[in-house]
Amino acid sequence: MENYVQPPTSSPRPIGLLATIAKGTNTEIVEIVAPSSAVAGDLVTVEVRLKNTFWDWLWLAVTGELFYYNGSGFSFSPEYAAVDPGETYSFTYSFIMPSNDVWIDVWSWYSDGTKWIYDDYRLAFIALTTPGTISRMELEYDEDRATIPAYGILPG
Repeated sequence: MENYVQPPTSSPRPIGLLATIAKGTNTEIVEIVAPSSAVAGDLVTVEVRLKNTFWDWLWLAVTGELFYYNGSGFSFSPEYAAVDPGETYSFTYSFIMPSNDVWIDVWSWYSDGTKWIYDDYRLAFIALTTPGTISRMELEYDEDRATIPAYGILPG
């Protein structure tokens, strides 16, 4: 990387604005990889794939906010990264699923060497689900259900 620029001293913080745009000026949130649902208490990992669409390398960062959780903002890991032009970089964040649905607002940022500039926005939704259970009644098996395989079920 030519012309090395020192990154800002800290990563950006969520701006709290909901401004959906198709693609940022210098970055594009290509994909948010997250489960569509999770059970309360599960560890949920979210991966944001961020592309540098600028002609030169940039310091990039991703921040987020979990709504219907604690409402506080967070930075993904790593806090920021130097990304070459045309490259896509993955940032991750994990949290414990609460006992309700959550949505995650995600913002991308790039640094001009002195400050962080907001550039792109995406949203992901994770629904609360309940763990599956099998009752004794569902385990009963007779000739009427002879075509339904009932093997590999451990007694419990």
